[in-house]
Amino acid sequence: MSNHVEFPELTPETKECLVAAYKVAFPWHEGYKKDWTESNRKGQAAFLREATKQACEHYGFDAQIVGLEAIADNLHSPPPPPPTLAQAPR
Repeated sequence: MSNHVEFPELTPETKECLVAAYKVAFPWHEGYKKDWTESNRKGQAAFLREATKQACEHYGFDAQIVGLEAIADNLHSPPPPPPTLAQAPR
């Protein structure tokens, strides 16, 4: 059994980025809340991952997107894939 945490505690930097993003995108929204649902965090992480992928593919921003990838990983760290047949315990 691994000690993987799918929804790790948000870092202060991630919280600040989310508050800033919500203020711009949704001025009427209250911003970050500690009790965000898991589906919200999965969706936000997926959005950041897709945005970084497209930015890298179209503009070549490899070095600049590392921070966004870290924020996405902090929002939602998907569980590792199941073992392959060769890796399965015997």
